[in-house]
Amino acid sequence: MIFLYDYHFLKIDNAVFLFDTMQYYKRQLSSLIKYDYIRKHHSGCYILGDTGKKYLKNLGYDLSTKMPYSQKYIDRQTLISYIAAFYHYNKNIEFIPSFKLKEKDVFTIRSRRYIGLIKTNQKEYLTYYISKEQDKKYIESVFFDIQKEQKYRNIIIFSEDISKISLKKFSYGLNEVLVIKPNIQNLEKLQYINKIDWSKVVRNKLGNSVFLSEYNFCEYTNKKDKYILCFYFIDTEKINLIKYFLRENENIKATIVCSKEIVDNLKQELPSVEYIVVELDLYIVKGEFNIYE
Repeated sequence: MIFLYDYHFLKIDNAVFLFDTMQYYKRQLSSLIKYDYIRKHHSGCYILGDTGKKYLKNLGYDLSTKMPYSQKYIDRQTLISYIAAFYHYNKNIEFIPSFKLKEKDVFTIRSRRYIGLIKTNQKEYLTYYISKEQDKKYIESVFFDIQKEQKYRNIIIFSEDISKISLKKFSYGLNEVLVIKPNIQNLEKLQYINKIDWSKVVRNKLGNSVFLSEYNFCEYTNKKDKYILCFYFIDTEKINLIKYFLRENENIKATIVCSKEIVDNLKQELPSVEYIVVELDLYIVKGEFNIYE
């Protein structure tokens, strides 16, 4: 119920993320619905029921603010609650929703497009969400929203249809701008974003004659004519830096190491580059252990 107090709407299918077991999940939900602590909304979401509101009010929670029921508001809240629910029990990732970041009395902040902040592996990512229903005008508004960002240097754009985004345009000179499909597999992968043993990946595929690069957008080099870039997710900043670098250095070649999930998107941006497709899950360092070994 506290989750619904915070997020107002939760898609029925996403409620499973808030429970440890399927058996407990079904039994607990049935009980909460039966006594009207929560109820099903016609949008396909759970919302607080009258009993749930009275219970929270008795505990001191403020329910005086009338909740909006516009479709635009519901869509935004279900996007935010989906990510929040998925990471609810995850110890490696903290998700802070936008309404806990924004100052309510500052209109310019309240009108921002970001949906929250993801903290993982000691890095913070200001996070946006572009659904497949949102039009070019909305995508433009996200572009300008990121453009005026001054505090955060790492961005995540969850996009249901990456082809709708101009990867060339969404580059601002920040550290990272990651464009990610918001499926369960990628949400899970985010907790390991800085835990890939790239050195082992590169040396397994290219041999031992590779060295750390002097450039921050290229991880490795053969110290002759080749630079090796490692992509865990699509990073528009890295894509545009290597484009410029290759254009200015015609004798330099580049090799990209990435997963099969993003190779087609990268090839559209960098068609002349050599690609090495790797099952990166084999190289994730979890805790003190490397599951590749």
